[in-house]
Amino acid sequence: MPLRTKVSFVSDLFVFAAALVLVVLLLYPVLVYYNRRVNRVRAALPQGTWSMPCVDPKASRGWRVLVADDSGVYVTNMSGQRTRSWAWGEIVGVHTGPVRTALVKHPGVILELREGRSVGLLLPSSSTLRYPSRTAEQAAADLSSRHSTATSPRG
Repeated sequence: MPLRTKVSFVSDLFVFAAALVLVVLLLYPVLVYYNRRVNRVRAALPQGTWSMPCVDPKASRGWRVLVADDSGVYVTNMSGQRTRSWAWGEIVGVHTGPVRTALVKHPGVILELREGRSVGLLLPSSSTLRYPSRTAEQAAADLSSRHSTATSPRG
């Protein structure tokens, strides 16, 4: 390989690495800001309430908090205001499955509602903003357990 080609390759590699570092440095504060906002909303919830950060693909500003309490499941915005809600009696089942965003599908939690409707929500990792299937599986298990408790006849 001629020297000029080696120098060109090294400079291209350096530019790529610098661009990658710049992207990481720009995204890190966004991740920190997101986690702080989610933690603030979660801290304001009543004791015994289950919650998890989520992304609602149907919302224009997707970052949300998924909450489950004695009355049902709801989604809040980053100010703690409910944006969508479902009573336990409205929910027929909870499972994991693919949830479509604008371009791709990710593993998420699907709330099966009466009349054949369903709602898909994504649950990002707290450190990477990816959507790991294990996070969705854990959330679905927690919500299913709460659903069973809330809808079972009390003796």
